Amino acid sequence: MGTGPLRRWLPKSSHRLHSAVKARQRRDDIWVPQSISNNAAQPDNTTVHLINAGFVHQPNAGVFHFLPLGLRVLGKIERLVDRHMRSVGASKVSLSSLSRQSLWQKSGRLSAGGELFKFRDRSRVDWLLAPTHEEEFTELVRLSGTLRKSTQLRLYQIGRKYRDELRPRGGLLRGKEFIMNDLYTFDSTPEAALATYDEIRTAYRNFFDDLGLPYAEARADSGDMGGSLSHEYHFPDDQGEDTVVTCSNCDHARNVEFVPTLARSITKLPNKCTKALADAASSIAVSRDFISEDKSTLVRVLVTKKGRSDTEAKSSINTHIVKAALLGYAEVDTGIQEEAARKIFFSTNPSLNQESEEGRLDPQRRIIYLLDKAINLEHFLADFELDECLGEVEAWVIHSSPDKVPDASPIDLRLPSKGDACPSCKTGVLNVQHTIEIGHTFHLGTRYSSKFGLAYLAEQNRLPTLYEMGSHGIGVSRLVAAAARLRAPTGKEKSWSLQWPKIIAPYQVAVIGSPESPDQIQANDQMYDALESTLIGSERLDVLLDDRAECSFGWKIADARILGIPIAVLPARKSGGKGWVVMCPTLEFEEDVQATEVPEIVQSLMERL
Repeated sequence: MGTGPLRRWLPKSSHRLHSAVKARQRRDDIWVPQSISNNAAQPDNTTVHLINAGFVHQPNAGVFHFLPLGLRVLGKIERLVDRHMRSVGASKVSLSSLSRQSLWQKSGRLSAGGELFKFRDRSRVDWLLAPTHEEEFTELVRLSGTLRKSTQLRLYQIGRKYRDELRPRGGLLRGKEFIMNDLYTFDSTPEAALATYDEIRTAYRNFFDDLGLPYAEARADSGDMGGSLSHEYHFPDDQGEDTVVTCSNCDHARNVEFVPTLARSITKLPNKCTKALADAASSIAVSRDFISEDKSTLVRVLVTKKGRSDTEAKSSINTHIVKAALLGYAEVDTGIQEEAARKIFFSTNPSLNQESEEGRLDPQRRIIYLLDKAINLEHFLADFELDECLGEVEAWVIHSSPDKVPDASPIDLRLPSKGDACPSCKTGVLNVQHTIEIGHTFHLGTRYSSKFGLAYLAEQNRLPTLYEMGSHGIGVSRLVAAAARLRAPTGKEKSWSLQWPKIIAPYQVAVIGSPESPDQIQANDQMYDALESTLIGSERLDVLLDDRAECSFGWKIADARILGIPIAVLPARKSGGKGWVVMCPTLEFEEDVQATEVPEIVQSLMERL
């Protein structure tokens, strides 16, 4: 049987026989489905742009398929990650997305409910789809015995993670499945672990520098991950979920959720009924009430107005600082509105040691005053009065005590505002910016090695000593959407075009030609070959040839912009043209040049991008 019938059914692009070792990359050979997102009415949604441009497809909420163009962007990000992971001597592995629930039970991170995808197989073994791999890596290293012969190990992977988002509305920025680079470090001493942590931070900064996008490295809270030291890496975005505070003069950078060590003291007020439920507001201060999780404690937070209205002053209270200042005394539910919190507290009036319906002892009712650093404790105590009408209530006051707790910060309950003085250098002013988190580094200490028994025999005393660990991650699929969003054009092109950073663009140059004649085909191929052999640093240009016969030049130019290809090169159509037109919308560059000048012009534009 001959190949004739088969060839008639193949696409026209498959009929070409390329004699070159490396075939030219043609637009006609790329599958780019034309789909319209269900959220097309949201012009500022970057995920919508990526769907409509054919980079990804969204079959369900929070779930995305990466298509050929999206895979090219992903692949370039992953190669950039690989390069910087090699720079710190990390070995690449690939662990299964399936993780045993027993390991998470051992680490203490297996919770009932939450965002974990959990299931049981037919052998009645409990599994979950891993959102991160600290447990599996710690167990892998322990069982391998690798660290018995070395004092340091660095392992990383790039793979899929899973999170059971209740309402995944953030597109690629927050889906049920995401692609992530996670790096795990193991060191024998705390000093070596901190040195490794700083080395990884440097590698991360180099990675983001290579991307060519503005970013901030900010001190952050470690949360459920554990450890006492962590940093986040953010892209600025007016609609971002995070808020980062930076200084104009020094390297002060903090996620607004980060809480430093607080210099705090607690003082018990007279053990009588108090006027704690009377309005504590005055001409210079305002109060906001919270209720504890067990509903037994009312927390009254006092801050100064500083020329603001009561509503503005209350909305400026940093609930992250509130929770940290109350640690060990009360866990507040910040989701309950102030009036509802007071109503709940008023409605529960148990007497001391009175048994509840369940036969347990009800907790004693308490009122805790939490004072901002600007509220003078002596003035507060002088104005404190007693009231005999509320039943038996304990009253406490938590306040700043910087003299008693060295190297700690006073209780600053106000959210930072743009223009505030920097608390670190005292001379710079603060900038407050909404951001998108892209990466995170954690110094874990012995948080996981202690749970899994990952230890070695110390040379000095031959006693088992726990390894120090670090966990570091970059959201690869998240970065795709964040980069596209950060570089989104403004004005009339905003709703339909992309402007990728040159290092991760699906293609860097589009050669736009026509197959109308053999001479034109030859000119297109020669221009493609000349550009494809042009070096940018140590790498060749990534070139796409668009010589589709059925599309006009205007259509092809628009298509290149939709795909976010930084530079387009096409034959000059006007009489008297010098040969070729080079266009770069990002730099607002367009110029007629001779064919021999094109590679040099493109090279210059790439260096400027």
